Amino acid sequence: MSGNGEQAIETVEKLAATHGLSVAGHLHKPFRPTELENLLRQHALRQDTTAVQQDSGIDFDDDELRRAVERDEFVLHYQPQIDVATSNVVGLEALVRWMHPKRGLTFPDSFLPDIKNLGIFDEFARLIVDLELSEVRRFADKDHRIPRLALNVVIDSLRDVGFPDTLVSLAKKHGVPAANVVVEIAGTEIMNEQPPTLDVLTRLRMKNFQLSVHDYETGCVGIQQLRKIFGNGTEDRQGNRSEYARERPRPCNGAEDHHDCP
Repeated sequence: MSGNGEQAIETVEKLAATHGLSVAGHLHKPFRPTELENLLRQHALRQDTTAVQQDSGIDFDDDELRRAVERDEFVLHYQPQIDVATSNVVGLEALVRWMHPKRGLTFPDSFLPDIKNLGIFDEFARLIVDLELSEVRRFADKDHRIPRLALNVVIDSLRDVGFPDTLVSLAKKHGVPAANVVVEIAGTEIMNEQPPTLDVLTRLRMKNFQLSVHDYETGCVGIQQLRKIFGNGTEDRQGNRSEYARERPRPCNGAEDHHDCP
């Protein structure tokens, strides 16, 4: 947006509101691609947070949750991952939603904890991964190349030693190369995990799946722990290698730089 002053910006925002549009924000020229990327990401997070808040407080009974899994009432929304330099879509992140017969679109924060408590999470997870891998081929380009698919995986799946083999089986079923699948994990969930979980992560790497960590601490301790788990090849969801986070890591115990950490 050109720098025509706050009044022009306010006018544009009002005009957008009358058409039911949401303004992500504004940037002053010239701006860097990373600034645009951060602006769009923050806007997407605000949109998701608002929708989840609207869903909060909803109670679902056990029977309707079981029926939802049995009847496959879940749908996927996709968030494109774009190379800002080329404007090419290089990947997709799959986001699960429940199309409830009466309540409509429902976000996972409202039903996922109950599915775990019911003991049907493994069945649910397999259903969703199968759906994700079956749909990603729709986004192949004119040369039939399948984009990279980011799967949000919760820690429960990583405690299942059979998960890597299940993922291999489903990928083969839908003709999706393992190298095109990125298993996304919250760094805050895996920091204190025990050897069985780390064994599953190792098996995933050996089977050629990519691993991506998000929501991790950029301090010295956090990065060192990630190195022990993944080695030096792990990237976060923005494509930053684990040893070089976008935000400067916090020095530890008086060290002037995180490279001075033991």
